[in-house]
Amino acid sequence: MTVPELIDGTAVELGDNSRLNPAGRLFGEDAICSVCPGLIEVDARPDDEISTVRIAHFSVQEYLESDRILQHKAAPFRVRKLETDAEIASICLTYLLEPALSRDSMEKYPLALYAAKTWHEHFRDGGKNTHARHQALRLFRSSRGEFENWVTIWNVDAYDGRKPSGKVPSPVYYASLLGLDLVLSKLLCEKPSGSAFSALSLPEISDLVNAQGGYYGNALQAASRNGHEKVVEQLLDKGTDVNAQGGRYGNALEAASQNGREKVVELLLDKGADVNAQGGICGNALQAASRNGHEKVVEQLLDKGTDVNAQGGRYGNALQAASVYGHEKVVELLLDKGADVNAQGGDYGNALQAASAYGREKVVELLLGRGAAP
Repeated sequence: MTVPELIDGTAVELGDNSRLNPAGRLFGEDAICSVCPGLIEVDARPDDEISTVRIAHFSVQEYLESDRILQHKAAPFRVRKLETDAEIASICLTYLLEPALSRDSMEKYPLALYAAKTWHEHFRDGGKNTHARHQALRLFRSSRGEFENWVTIWNVDAYDGRKPSGKVPSPVYYASLLGLDLVLSKLLCEKPSGSAFSALSLPEISDLVNAQGGYYGNALQAASRNGHEKVVEQLLDKGTDVNAQGGRYGNALEAASQNGREKVVELLLDKGADVNAQGGICGNALQAASRNGHEKVVEQLLDKGTDVNAQGGRYGNALQAASVYGHEKVVELLLDKGADVNAQGGDYGNALQAASAYGREKVVELLLGRGAAP
């Protein structure tokens, strides 16, 4: 971490009334080093860059995390990953909930970017810490703009963190994207009403889970893409449209199929997902799974009656998608299920040309053996 980030991190006071205490900020690099001499090092940077702090040597971290430390006087300083992640999550969330963060210049809050980018990772790795969970729920339910401010600082829905160009997607969308099932369950059961919480009506819940927006188009597609099974179950149980169109992958089934999320694919299919739905970057779920060589998902889709020769997408059909990337077993599966070995279309014209273009010798042999016309 940078020196300013670490200084502000140590100025966060945790407890029943967690807060950022500006008076608790350390005074520069020397103060940081005096806290744990010999354990850390400050890497000085050129004048135009900020110095960073790191563990002095990998053996120091290994020692602090090991059971050997329990035999020495340093035992109180043992690092336990679960507790440490939970504490860091609370520090980051306290920082993001700081009222002045949305009013003042970001330069006054050097930990803001780190907190916005990583709090959810520490939160997930920190287990079911009650304090951090309450803080996360406060962030998602915030009425003073803290949620929108977090998304503005770093938008986890964009690879480069760029803030949304239009309306900020809903808290339900972001909870689904990040797999925060405990937070999502609260968002879908309760809502702020003054100082109390009142239950949402079924139409209100339906509006929340089916709201459009975000890179993936809707909450179900975002959760499916990342394999968040519990979140997918929650959304389906709350009445989300399993075949909703839009977003990068066109629909949730294609999103789960492209990324090999077998259990999510099963959940979606059990809830009536259309195996032949068209759209998205790959055209359909079978082509998406075939492109990335996800055999189990290909089998799941074929067992549910997907059209093995469905046309569309960049590669024209599933056989060409599998052939481009040399996925021999998927090619065999598709051919055994009646894939047309000479089907025309896609970027490469046909499967044999696709396999030939990238030197996929085994696939070329397979296709020729099944009657591909050279």
